[in-house]
Amino acid sequence: MTTDQGQDDVTTTKALIVDEHAAHRSALSQLLAREDLHVHQAETFESASRIVQEDHFDIVIVDLGPAQPRGRAGLLLTEEIKKRAPTTQIVIVSEDQSVGLIVEAMHKGASDYIVKSDAFANQVAALVRKLSRRQSLRRSKIVCTIGLATDSEERLAQLLDAGMDVARLNFSHGEHAWHRLVCERLRRLSDQVAIMGDIQGPKIRIGRMQEDRTVFLDPGATFVLTSRPLEGDANIVSLDYPSLPQEVKPGHDLYLNDGLVALRVEEVIDGTDIVTRVLHGGPLTSRKGINAPRVQLSATVPTDKDRRDIELAVALDLDFLAVSFVTGAADLERVRGVVHEAGGHIPLISKIERAAAIDNYKEIMDASDGIMVARGDLAVEIPTEDVPYHQKDFIEQCNQAGVPVICATQMLESMTVSPVPTRAEVNDVFNAILDGADAVMLSAESASGAYPIETVQLMSRIVTNAEASLPPQEFDIRDTAGTPYFEVIGHGISTMVRHMDSRGDHISAIVAITREGYSARMLAKYRPGVPIIAATHDPRVARQLMLSRSVKPMLLDNTLADPSTVTQMAILQALREGRVRVDDIVLTASGSSWAPQSHTNFIGLFAVRDLLDSAS
Repeated sequence: MTTDQGQDDVTTTKALIVDEHAAHRSALSQLLAREDLHVHQAETFESASRIVQEDHFDIVIVDLGPAQPRGRAGLLLTEEIKKRAPTTQIVIVSEDQSVGLIVEAMHKGASDYIVKSDAFANQVAALVRKLSRRQSLRRSKIVCTIGLATDSEERLAQLLDAGMDVARLNFSHGEHAWHRLVCERLRRLSDQVAIMGDIQGPKIRIGRMQEDRTVFLDPGATFVLTSRPLEGDANIVSLDYPSLPQEVKPGHDLYLNDGLVALRVEEVIDGTDIVTRVLHGGPLTSRKGINAPRVQLSATVPTDKDRRDIELAVALDLDFLAVSFVTGAADLERVRGVVHEAGGHIPLISKIERAAAIDNYKEIMDASDGIMVARGDLAVEIPTEDVPYHQKDFIEQCNQAGVPVICATQMLESMTVSPVPTRAEVNDVFNAILDGADAVMLSAESASGAYPIETVQLMSRIVTNAEASLPPQEFDIRDTAGTPYFEVIGHGISTMVRHMDSRGDHISAIVAITREGYSARMLAKYRPGVPIIAATHDPRVARQLMLSRSVKPMLLDNTLADPSTVTQMAILQALREGRVRVDDIVLTASGSSWAPQSHTNFIGLFAVRDLLDSAS
């Protein structure tokens, strides 16, 4: 991506259109400008050559024209640009459909070749949109919570362009109709973004304040929490867990709004009203959470509300389901049972946010498809100063097991109201990547903040810089005594990448042919240091791989491919889509056609140019 001079930290994609027809250039330029690209034009190959010598472009569209001499000159321009700027993506447009010309264009460095038709301009615009999103080399993933600040189709498209990999729908807020609408918009915009539902669990929340206004609780004041339905003010507010008055005792401390407000229980009246004294005051708004660290709550996962939300998640075919307030593997078994009863199969992400989850972490991780370190509630349940240690420990255990892990809560919290984060927040995101997190998550920053798009853009840049600082991985520490053979293959491929690089033969990518995503995740466990292109025929598997670090899912074009040629087809498709280049060397991992029931059992080493030669 190119940085605008005079606008620090604002990245744009620059495109050059090379076409002798002014009307064609103008029409295509207008289409690309709608995609927020900075577009330049050149009438001749000679003028284009001068322009690319003076400026850098992320994408160049070259119209070869109908005449053979002009076509030859266009291919020479393509070759010149690739030599000067290897990362530039070049799209060839031509009326010529001959296989020989297409193969030669790829040899010269073209990323794709579009045959002219009535709709070719729209085809080019759609392709350029995809290419512009591919410019980032970021490997760790970004999860964005969707809220009223980002639920429009325009805002969702901006989040995708800024770097969102997984969209989170928080079922604690919003009606089912709203969640359906957001999900429909996301699916229309992209078939690649993953969508995660997040069930509330036995989370206790206060009710609605009068006119949804903010009230301030003063230290020493009396404040009542009641199970009676009413609109709240600075003296009393309802709560959505009617059993709490029977389960608290005088002397218990309750924390509101992620611990910003602290209350001490003084008495319970009529089994409905909890009378408290304000220990630490502050602002309070509708629907904020209540934490009761020393209270034995009778509520379990899933609640009745969770069951309704799980049915919605299954109906919407969501890619992940985050489970709040998990305390043990039994909670996950019950949730998984409800998912199955609803006719679905959704990977479960366990949110670690209770003290009991720390004691049972190993069994929770083993029963989960992923982990979220939810530091907000966790920091209320345990001493705040203990959270960083547990964060690092949880992430390391997930890395060891090959389980995707998300670091969440208040990562860039100040950007809910400010265009610039604190230095400590930048360090927090940076260090989460160094710790080994597969993904980092935004909550209020992207759901209700004033600068959601800018926050995602900045988080992407922080993550990319952190990845550039990662030390070499020690693969051996990922192994265990019972390491299965397909994990040994993951270790072996990562070792091959390292040794090939040490002798000057750089591996540019690993292409993994995967049915269910397991082989790609096991490759990711060993952090090979290069992109893992996970080629699959299943769109859902492709989306679910969006949570694993270094994995770049690719939906294979041909679902009827012969198993013996699917690897070659996958590499050629990766070439067409700009994921690899003609001069690259790639490693492949797949299952052989003569042992279809086996997991990954075949490793290949290919020069992309050799595959092009054999295809022609």
